[in-house]
Amino acid sequence: MPTHPSIQEILQDMEDHARDELAFLLSTGAEHYATEDLHRLMGQLEIKLQLHRKLTKFSMYLAASAPVWLLGWLLFGLLGWKVPALGCLILFPLTLALFFAGMLAIRSYFKGQGELLEIKTLIRAELQQRRWGKNICN
Repeated sequence: MPTHPSIQEILQDMEDHARDELAFLLSTGAEHYATEDLHRLMGQLEIKLQLHRKLTKFSMYLAASAPVWLLGWLLFGLLGWKVPALGCLILFPLTLALFFAGMLAIRSYFKGQGELLEIKTLIRAELQQRRWGKNICN
């Protein structure tokens, strides 16, 4: 028989979501927020989206540089330069490890760009609806 969450569990879940206002907005809906709060949250969202794009781009550069280290290892090895070849060989897995760590950090902090874009659409739709409703009343 399925168990239902207690009121304490529900309240704890709401408090956890409230710590991240954008996630809370997604779960409750934008209609429960004042217009000023929606504009403020849109600003926060734009900053998060910009940070997400920059960190993702940096991680992609890290991933793209990994084969360069292998080529450097091969080139320096063929030239007989052991120290630079060893340095390139060490940088190859290090670069990949940093890439994967960065992607995990991005994933845990942002929970995906799709969620951020969904919140942005939700806020924009609500602000547009309020603007449209205000124009009809005048």
